[in-house]
Amino acid sequence: MSWKAVEMQVALPRTQDLGQIQNQLEQRGSTVQNYLAQARLKEDERRRKQVNETKQIEHQRLQNPHQEKNMQLKQPQTQSQIKKQIINQQQRHPFLGQRIDYNS
Repeated sequence: MSWKAVEMQVALPRTQDLGQIQNQLEQRGSTVQNYLAQARLKEDERRRKQVNETKQIEHQRLQNPHQEKNMQLKQPQTQSQIKKQIINQQQRHPFLGQRIDYNS
């Protein structure tokens, strides 16, 4: 066996590996484009739903003007409740003040 035959035995598997790597690199671009297209479709669908929900709320508001007044009366109560919850959450710490160490 000559030196050239040994070199060919090493070189041929490497060229096959390089061919596979090159194919993967070529497909990576299309894979990224497909992923971006799917993400764009999801974002468009989310925006469409958001617009539809807004239209429904506006339609309901125009249909029932008295209900809007009731919502305005309820809203300050819920805001005050939200403020109380925030204050309670800020006062409670997950571990500070829960246990007192008498041993030290």
